[in-house]
Amino acid sequence: MSFAALAQGINIDISGEFSSDDLPETESPTVTMYCPNDYYYVCYVTMSPNEPSVIYYRVKCDDVISEWKRYLGTLFFFQPGYYTIEACAIAAFKSESPHVGGFFYIVQTPYPRGSVNYNYDIDISDVTLLIDKLLGKDVDIDLQSADTNRDGDISIVDVTELIYFLLNGNWRDETGE
Repeated sequence: MSFAALAQGINIDISGEFSSDDLPETESPTVTMYCPNDYYYVCYVTMSPNEPSVIYYRVKCDDVISEWKRYLGTLFFFQPGYYTIEACAIAAFKSESPHVGGFFYIVQTPYPRGSVNYNYDIDISDVTLLIDKLLGKDVDIDLQSADTNRDGDISIVDVTELIYFLLNGNWRDETGE
């Protein structure tokens, strides 16, 4: 029964049995993983449909599996761990596609917390580079080191943590503040 028929109050008698097995499968999405350097400190994952459809994915990191989520744009990983990506697509009037995906490993960066610019010193240049990244400039930073508050995200909070370190010589979570 069409949505137009429902909206007009037309009663259509549908007889017989129907199951999702009667539907054709949606084509699987294409999953692309890109690690931009030889050290695998970061990985980007993009997905694209092979027909008009909605893509869903879930991530397994080590032994933790996420819930299924709708894919809205490039996924970005920089926390150390072994990742498995699983994706499927669903098109209108079709059944779910076969699941596809892949895996990658993010290694621990050798640079200390706060060393955004790939050296072992923490100074004001790390702050300015992190601010540039947050403003959308195309700068290369060590994302693991930039996650100074260790919440799995890069934000202005990491800048304030970095400034706190430069002013006090220690990290806020190490002082109990």
